[in-house]
Amino acid sequence: MVAFAAELVTNMKSATAKVNAYFDAMAKHPITDEGIEAVLSAAYPLPPVPTKVRLFQSLTPEQISVMMEQAADGGKLAETIMSAEKAEAAYNKANERIQDIREGAKYLLEKFNDEQPALANTIWALYNAATETSD
Repeated sequence: MVAFAAELVTNMKSATAKVNAYFDAMAKHPITDEGIEAVLSAAYPLPPVPTKVRLFQSLTPEQISVMMEQAADGGKLAETIMSAEKAEAAYNKANERIQDIREGAKYLLEKFNDEQPALANTIWALYNAATETSD
């Protein structure tokens, strides 16, 4: 049991040293606006476009006009159109939510940059902003 504990402590020290090396590297590397966008897009991805929305987005205005005329009397087509409209509204709301989260992360990055000028605009600064946003 003592040997296991000793090995565990050794492994933990090694892991801590590796993590600290990564953090040090992050603090030394600047990040560009493109890098910020790439990281935030990966951290907070937009939701996939629902199939119903994708199908309706592929229609021409003329096709939509014909469908709306045919759906005027109700029935399955009217239900399908209403369902697609609801799906699109939900999709748009989800997109707005993600965009708001990304903007919040950018705000926290600016705040970090102001409060920690020595680490401003580094990968470490963005890491901290994204972590705080996720919390």
